[in-house]
Amino acid sequence: MASILEVICPTDVDGVLSVLGESDRNPRVVAGGTDLLLQYQHWSGPDVTIVDITGVRGLSEIIEEDGGLRIGAAVRLSDIIGSALV
Repeated sequence: MASILEVICPTDVDGVLSVLGESDRNPRVVAGGTDLLLQYQHWSGPDVTIVDITGVRGLSEIIEEDGGLRIGAAVRLSDIIGSALV
């Protein structure tokens, strides 16, 4: 079974990209982590570093822009359902 080496919680996109660029960490991005816990039960791959993006500015926003919507990677389904913009 694989181990979680560390959990990193960057606060901006540059911080996320920096960790993702370090292949020796074997990063896995999560926003909440529910699916990670389900996958971890059967995980036999290499050790990983968890990159939690829930605190990254801008990734939890739904914004109207250029005639469409930009839905951030950390937006919860309940936020999408309850959004006046959507």
